[in-house]
Amino acid sequence: MPVGINKTNAGIGGQIPQHNLTGYTQLREKRLYKSLRDVALLTDMNMRGGFGQLERGTVLAEDSNTGFMVPYVADDPTDTASPGAVFLVANGANASDELRISLEESYKFAAGDDIAINSGGAAMLARTIDDIDRTGQVAIITLTVALNDDYTTADNAYIFLQCGAVGEDYSEAVCILDSDIYTGVDEGSGGALAPVLLSNAVIYQDAVIGMDAGAQTDLGNVSEFGTIYYVLR
Repeated sequence: MPVGINKTNAGIGGQIPQHNLTGYTQLREKRLYKSLRDVALLTDMNMRGGFGQLERGTVLAEDSNTGFMVPYVADDPTDTASPGAVFLVANGANASDELRISLEESYKFAAGDDIAINSGGAAMLARTIDDIDRTGQVAIITLTVALNDDYTTADNAYIFLQCGAVGEDYSEAVCILDSDIYTGVDEGSGGALAPVLLSNAVIYQDAVIGMDAGAQTDLGNVSEFGTIYYVLR
């Protein structure tokens, strides 16, 4: 079209209202599989509640407390997306039995849960939750046994549900989430039943959340090739 007063240039500008809507909603499913999903080995697993919306491709671990699936926590969750890791909002002091986390993320935990505590400045520690106080601006977790070191926000201290033995750093990957799923975000969240990938697939690396060298070792069937993972047995 001509360019000038009251004219348009490639549909931009001018006095005529510009319409950019298609008239319908476009939904795009996250691309996970390079191979045919129909030949992948899948099964259904129960997801623990409180983790909100989990994306397809999230690496999962088995919660030692309930036997349900939860997000696997990578060896360094500050560098790898790990929705199962909850960072402290205040320092956890040596000999203290209290930890403070955000109120929203506190619903990933419950009294009686066995958790792991980790940071860049102290050794990983296993403890049990005695109580969770959610009456203030932050949630206060009381432990059954006090800390034996300082766990500070400066060292990116975080906690997560125990999902394996100490040799597995308390989080052992077992499968990969096959579908976007909503697990709830508050107390009493019922979790969900979700399909998971066990093996026999080729998947895109950039679609997988939480995969690290530890998860690859745990799964025992994941190999890297270019931009993809082979998940084979």
